[in-house]
Amino acid sequence: MRRIRQSRWSRWLACVVVMAFLAPTTFFPVPWMRTAFAQTAPPNRVGRAVVLDFEVKEDVHATRLTELALGRHAANALTLALSAIGRYEVVPRSDVEDALRSISDNVLSPNKATQLKLASWPTVRAQSVFTGRIVELKVGDQPAQAQVTLEVLERDVLTGEFVNAVRVTDASLPKLGRVRGDKLILEALHRAAYRAVNEMQARRPLQGHITQLPAADTVLINIGAHQGVQIGQRFAVLRGTDDAQFIGVAEVTQLSRDSAVAHVAPVEGSGGLRLGDRVRQIYAGAPVGVPPTGSGTGGGRTDGGGGGGGIGQAGGFVAGLLLLGLLVGGIGRSQKGGASAAAVENVSAAAASVGNGNLVRWSQSGAFSSVDIVGYFIHRSNFPGFAPSVVNTIDFVPGPQRQYLDAPGDYETEVDITVDDDQTEMGRLQLDITVTPITGGTIPPSTGNLPPPGVKTEDMTVTAVHTGPAVGVQQFYAVTRIVRAPRDLPPSGTTGGGTGGGGGQTIPPGVIASRAGGVSGGATALAPVVLISPPAGSADVAFQNVTFEWQPTIGADEYQIQVSVDPSFPPNNRFASQVIRDTRQGVTLSQTFTNLIVPGAALNIAIYWRVGARNSRDPVRPQGITTSNDDGFVFSLPQTFSLREQPPQPPQRQRTLSADGLNADGGTPHVTPRKERKNHDQLHRRENRRDRKR
Repeated sequence: MRRIRQSRWSRWLACVVVMAFLAPTTFFPVPWMRTAFAQTAPPNRVGRAVVLDFEVKEDVHATRLTELALGRHAANALTLALSAIGRYEVVPRSDVEDALRSISDNVLSPNKATQLKLASWPTVRAQSVFTGRIVELKVGDQPAQAQVTLEVLERDVLTGEFVNAVRVTDASLPKLGRVRGDKLILEALHRAAYRAVNEMQARRPLQGHITQLPAADTVLINIGAHQGVQIGQRFAVLRGTDDAQFIGVAEVTQLSRDSAVAHVAPVEGSGGLRLGDRVRQIYAGAPVGVPPTGSGTGGGRTDGGGGGGGIGQAGGFVAGLLLLGLLVGGIGRSQKGGASAAAVENVSAAAASVGNGNLVRWSQSGAFSSVDIVGYFIHRSNFPGFAPSVVNTIDFVPGPQRQYLDAPGDYETEVDITVDDDQTEMGRLQLDITVTPITGGTIPPSTGNLPPPGVKTEDMTVTAVHTGPAVGVQQFYAVTRIVRAPRDLPPSGTTGGGTGGGGGQTIPPGVIASRAGGVSGGATALAPVVLISPPAGSADVAFQNVTFEWQPTIGADEYQIQVSVDPSFPPNNRFASQVIRDTRQGVTLSQTFTNLIVPGAALNIAIYWRVGARNSRDPVRPQGITTSNDDGFVFSLPQTFSLREQPPQPPQRQRTLSADGLNADGGTPHVTPRKERKNHDQLHRRENRRDRKR
């Protein structure tokens, strides 16, 4: 064989075979070598979209990618992600640039009017316009890795309003050694773009229908507080196939549990309102690059980058996520609070394992003692990029707490902070909290004035209205901290520092509100699963072939079955199934097991079973209130059953027997040691070779 491989004629034969294989694909293309259909005409498109170059925050810099290239690369990454989901046909960049040059001189950052005109241009004809902003970018070298934060918004061309938005952070995979920074950045941009598109698809706006027309400009819609609607939210009123006609904008003025009253401003020539017209929620956040009223800009810091280039690190949050339109009232002596205005850190949210609620947690800054923290205002919204304000304030948590349970229940929480401004002694700070249940009827909006961040306030009254979280709807939270004003702040109008001098003048106390912290990840409150079979108290269940059945819960797409003889289901004494992924609703879900093994199970012993549910899109799994829930599910109440016959025993470890594996008495099998089996096999192979040679 070796002589054949080394011969000249065998090498020539190999060359001929290779050429024969390559010739048809090179000179005569065959049908199975054509371009993939997905590369030429992707199917299942539902609309055309324009993707504009991203804006880049001023303190985000890259040495190898200019600001223009950085924004363009982010747009390219978003284009690929949108094309991958099959819902959009992205307009080619050349057509977009040609249309922009014909419409406006500001090609790089077109405003709203230009965007809408661009989408309607004859060569574009798009239904959506995607814009974005690179908020933060940093590169590390141990390991080599880039991290980027993007904000992406989708504008609906028909209504001219934003319909979706998301803020995501993602990073390139860590790499060993020295890697060029621009390669890491491009990888991080693509990963963040795909994450943004997936989250936007999962967070579609609230939708409903008009059910009543109380007046010519007033409608009643079939969604309310329990579906996540809030006072002041705006909805686009649409009509026709694929919502082809824009009727007007409805703003919610009254709210009840499952319905809402809204005032509608119709567009000219719409033909008036009709029963059955659809309403779709309008994104409530501030547009990218447009600072909301009353907001400040955060300072930035620049860190040295690694891995082939220094990268500036963005400081602070994008302007669209700062406080929006806060009304300033009752402000006493105004001074900047410095560290007192620092944002609350590490805000997270998860479904509460008890069901029907969400658990919000945050960390307490070490800069404040327990006596300095007056409390926290809790904000909630259906959008990840919402701006915390009094409109979306749902409750107040007094004292130095670190978590809040957003549970079912409708009530008003009135928070009243007053200062006894006595000049002869240090004034006292008084906090009064009144909670009033809402028993029915219209749910009023939150009212009052949250103080601007970092401004000392001596009087404050805020009424927060809490409604139960919408079950099955992903919601987001933010936290505003209220602390006692530092005692080293002089009264307004004084020129000296401290309390010395000035005829013994003292500093009356006050409070300072923090800046809005980062909005939490999404949390989906889930109702506990309803168990069906085996029915409670069943006495004829066979473990050889048992089927568990349950009703799916709205908002869940992952389930787990647990069976145990202990009602507490300890991890070391239970059966836990693999995670069962199922997105169906309105049908009975089931799972069948053969020879189910449950530790300790026997006849005449009560056996407990339960089913847990969760939403796979929530970044944090369901958690317990007082203790950690390591299972990460919202579990049903357990039900019991008993066995028809003795359950099977756990399988024993398999043993390999020799051919003559019986003892002299012909009874107990003899287990051949591994080394003995190996020697026996080698001897057998040698004997076979000798037989073949003969």
